[in-house]
Amino acid sequence: MVSSRSMNHAEMRGFLCYLTCCLKHMKVAFMENKDLFLQQNLKGEFRVEPLAYGLSFRTYDRVYMDDNTFVLMNVPVDGPLEDGQSAIDGVIRPFLHVHEYLNALGVKVPEVYHVDESLGKVLLEDFGNDTFYDLFSEVAVNEELYTKAVDTLVTLYKASSLENVDEYNADLARVRGTFFLDDYLPAVTGVESTPAQYDELHQILTNLYDVVAGVKWGTVLWDYHSPNLMEIDSGVGVLDFQDAKYGPLSYDLASLLYDARFTFPENIREKLFNHFVKQCEIKDVQSFKDSFEMAGLLRNLGVLGRFARAYYRDGKPEMLPKIQVLWPYIDEALQNPKAATLKSFLDKNMPTKKLLTA
Repeated sequence: MVSSRSMNHAEMRGFLCYLTCCLKHMKVAFMENKDLFLQQNLKGEFRVEPLAYGLSFRTYDRVYMDDNTFVLMNVPVDGPLEDGQSAIDGVIRPFLHVHEYLNALGVKVPEVYHVDESLGKVLLEDFGNDTFYDLFSEVAVNEELYTKAVDTLVTLYKASSLENVDEYNADLARVRGTFFLDDYLPAVTGVESTPAQYDELHQILTNLYDVVAGVKWGTVLWDYHSPNLMEIDSGVGVLDFQDAKYGPLSYDLASLLYDARFTFPENIREKLFNHFVKQCEIKDVQSFKDSFEMAGLLRNLGVLGRFARAYYRDGKPEMLPKIQVLWPYIDEALQNPKAATLKSFLDKNMPTKKLLTA
């Protein structure tokens, strides 16, 4: 244990050497676990290449064999994850639980081939390279394919809810404000957010939670957006659903149509919203629209904080241009009378220059 007194240069060098050694051992152990898992479950030679991943603590690899490819999910098992979850109870078992539910509904999800909870490994079917984000972040979205993605949400709207999952609540709404005040507002103002600002924004978001919650509830996949959707056999495959919750069924639709990573066309958003409302036979369309818009607003407010954190803390420059995608969505949603108090808060606390700069 390092003493609370200041370390001299020699002690600092020793401590850094110790830390470097620990990290090397952790990396070696991680690689050995991966190799052990694959050797136990694959017959024949294989090659492993890392896949790009976003803000998650999970990592993914593509496993190549002579006649097939697989995707390997890796979840750290040496201790609690950044959000306090464990690899087994917080990720792997929920993933398998939701996987079984979606599979029974006919939703296309990757086949699970092998699981080792102790190693934090899940070997999955490989859906290929191109997510909706890869396909449409720089070209016009395919309205027909997005309609199929909305139809998956219609299926969830009409289905019985999945049991034994966490419930969406006001705390999850307020945490979006915490993300914003922790990381985004200080980045644009140059000063830390105050306790009074936290109190005020949390109360505003508690009230907005009531708006979001005022529609039919069911199974919400939570991260139903372009990085987790793929075109499979002229349909839509779904990835990364282990955070599914019981909550308002406007939430996933907002995640999809207020895409935080590229600008989703407003006219197509309106068409797809109307398609969902019609297919689900929603009677109180205005209440559902208010819930939909406020769900997108709350989500994107929190994403601002996450993106700012990833840029400043984690050194991910690719987050910076994505922030420019979010503000037009937020400004649009702030025109809804339900968001009046949030608009007032932002008008009071945000500088004229709202975008981060390099």
